[in-house]
Amino acid sequence: SAMAIAVNGVVVPGTTLSSLIATGNISGKAAVSLAAGDVITIRNNSAVALTLALAPSAGAQLTIKRLN
Repeated sequence: SAMAIAVNGVVVPGTTLSSLIATGNISGKAAVSLAAGDVITIRNNSAVALTLALAPSAGAQLTIKRLN
């Protein structure tokens, strides 16, 4: 499977992270320019199904930092 960041429904180039393992963590970093009102999502960017952990584990996490 492959995870990517999408802004307003469009995958941002360079944000796709491929996972070649059945279990474990994948992580990455990206700098993305955003405008007020943009909608950010994490999406499965492949045809391979992705299974996320259920509560209390974090199935997916996104940290956003504003840079000046």
